[in-house]
Amino acid sequence: MVQQGKLLNDLNAELVVIDSEDGSGFKRSFVQKLGSKEVIAIGNGSNDGPMLEEAAIGILVMGPEGASSNSLLKSDLVTRDINDTFKILLNFKRLVATLQK
Repeated sequence: MVQQGKLLNDLNAELVVIDSEDGSGFKRSFVQKLGSKEVIAIGNGSNDGPMLEEAAIGILVMGPEGASSNSLLKSDLVTRDINDTFKILLNFKRLVATLQK
């Protein structure tokens, strides 16, 4: 079995482990640390709500397991699954069309 840290060796990435005591607060603070106006956050659990609200764009993924209504209300966009999310992010015009007011 490959360790998670070794999977990142070839990527320009940092592994961050979520604080299990306060997952919601940790995620929101992490988005703030990255710069809220520069972050697109993706989630579906109740502990993702604050992160989705803090991010410039919060995307809720409505997968087979469902999603938290709290997080739904704090998101900017809802997708059916993570693959749809990435397709929208790769096509900027679709993202703009969806979020345009």
